[in-house]
Amino acid sequence: MTAIFSHRMTASLRYRTVLVLAVLSFYGGIGASLTWAYVLYSREAPNLDSKVTTILVLMLALTGVSFLMARFAKKRLRTIA
Repeated sequence: MTAIFSHRMTASLRYRTVLVLAVLSFYGGIGASLTWAYVLYSREAPNLDSKVTTILVLMLALTGVSFLMARFAKKRLRTIA
């Protein structure tokens, strides 16, 4: 495990890795949020708990954060190259 952290990475490789992980996280978050919303609204409305709705909102917030992280990495790659 320490070999992974001690490996030297160039700045462009670091930001490319961040960009790929952020994009994958973004699309995974969109898919999970849509699945969660489908499961939520396929049930009857009185069965909805505030915890369940909070989870959906948090999933959407994390998806937004990964979008911002991808944007940041993309800008950094442009300035490096």
